[in-house]
This record gives sequence, C-alpha cells and structure tokens, in this order.
Amino acid sequence: MTQRVLILCQRKSSTLPQDKDKVDKTVDSINTYMGDNLGEVVDIEYLTTHAHHPDHSVDETNYDADYKFSLNNNREAINFVAKHKGVYDGIILNTCPLNYLNYTMIYALLKPDGFLLLKLSMKTM
Repeated sequence: MTQRVLILCQRKSSTLPQDKDKVDKTVDSINTYMGDNLGEVVDIEYLTTHAHHPDHSVDETNYDADYKFSLNNNREAINFVAKHKGVYDGIILNTCPLNYLNYTMIYALLKPDGFLLLKLSMKTM
C-alpha cells in the first residue's frame, strides 16, 4: 500500500548554484529516511513558497515543488486542504518558520492515524 507524505517548506530541486547541492542532499536524505522508516512505496509531495526564505534570490522561477504557495488562509491553500483533507499518512515540517504555519490546516490534511514530524535541520534525519 502506498503511503503519502507531504513535505512542507522544502523545494524538491533548485537551479540556484548557491543551494542546488544542499537541496539535492536534503531531498536525498528525505528519500532515504522515508524508505528506511515507511518502506519502499512512498509518494512524497513538496509544498513550499519563496516567501520568508532567507535567500532573497529564491523565487518561483528557480525552484521546483509540487505546490508553490503558503499554507495559510489564502484561496490556494483553502482549495488544497478541501481537495486533500485526510489523505496524508505523514507531514514533515522541514525547517519551517513554525510561527507562520496554520496547524489547523496541517492537521486537516493528515489521516486520523497520521504523523507530524518537525525538523529543524535535515542533518539528523
């Protein structure tokens, strides 16, 4: 059975020379962690935005994610939650600015027995 996991605050690729390697290593670490802990069949999706990113060169043209918006009370987020309510087995908050997150929306995305993992750094994952 395929498990669905949503990674918040993480790009799945970058074309910026200054962080391409870091993003690639982080995504590789996520994939390894998922394989080691959830098995071989995991569907990993990425939701992030360039808002609040410490590197101001990050914008919509130089990174890839499945969903590019802020998970807050905006039209895109409300529609996303309505379509994805209760579908994720797990959500990882990867180095997210925790005070900007809408935990009600995050909780709504999880299955009843789903997990929420908060990571400050992918180095220990």
